[in-house]
Amino acid sequence: SFQEVLEVWDRLMVSGSPATCLTYDAFVGACEVATQTWEQVAATLEARLEKQTEDRTRQMVCNLLLCVYERGRMCRKAYDLYAHMEAKQYLPVLVTYNALLGICEYERKWEKSLEILDGMKASGCVPDGVTYNALISTFEECGQWERATDWLQVARGKGLFDCVKENQVLDLHHVRSAGTAQTILRWHLRNLRTRSLKDREPLPEELKLVTGWGKHSAVTGQSPVKERVVTLLSTLESPFRIPDDNPGCLVASGILVRKWLVKDEFFSVIRFLFGEGQTWRRNFSPNS
Repeated sequence: SFQEVLEVWDRLMVSGSPATCLTYDAFVGACEVATQTWEQVAATLEARLEKQTEDRTRQMVCNLLLCVYERGRMCRKAYDLYAHMEAKQYLPVLVTYNALLGICEYERKWEKSLEILDGMKASGCVPDGVTYNALISTFEECGQWERATDWLQVARGKGLFDCVKENQVLDLHHVRSAGTAQTILRWHLRNLRTRSLKDREPLPEELKLVTGWGKHSAVTGQSPVKERVVTLLSTLESPFRIPDDNPGCLVASGILVRKWLVKDEFFSVIRFLFGEGQTWRRNFSPNS
């Protein structure tokens, strides 16, 4: 229950142990399965913040509140709380910045996300997978296709988002955001195009994209990642389809994918010759 979650949190604060990103994630995850709304959780924590007198515990509650505000899309409250933390000279931690970046992702403010990233680096915090997920998704949702791909490349250079498995299987079901999943998918399709058309390498007999079907989503059976992948591939008129025996993936034969890529490249060149300059660097975005 939510009350039990609060009791565990209270014991943590009394113990003097520092809260890690895992601690905050665990609390927010436990709240998701409780009966309270995010507004109710926030109200409870706001009342507890007023009762805290030590800076250490107040900062812990502030960071937890930021996470709750981010999850509940309470953007104005998140910015106001962060301003309060700055005024009190509380030292921001990784979860502080990640929550703010999550707000930027929701509000689609890529310029603001870069400001927060600069503050993160200046404070000495090292970006993690959550950081890069929010950055990539923010730029993707803002239509900054190439910059989203650039951030993906930066993250992959740090060992993150290694989603391509054996036989070119693309596994997206652990990706947090639909926007990031879309960036990874576009990057993957570009690599398949290069491999098939430029390098003349054969594609596997069957290509598979794993999305999951929503077992661990906030609403069971509804997967934002799957919905976004299906929508993009449908918009691009790709040959990928959901098999009857596995709703958590899309499959297509390598032969059909290569024919699709050849046809797509041909029409891209034609549109380029008739004045559509951006089609020469086709990036498989929804409006390309």
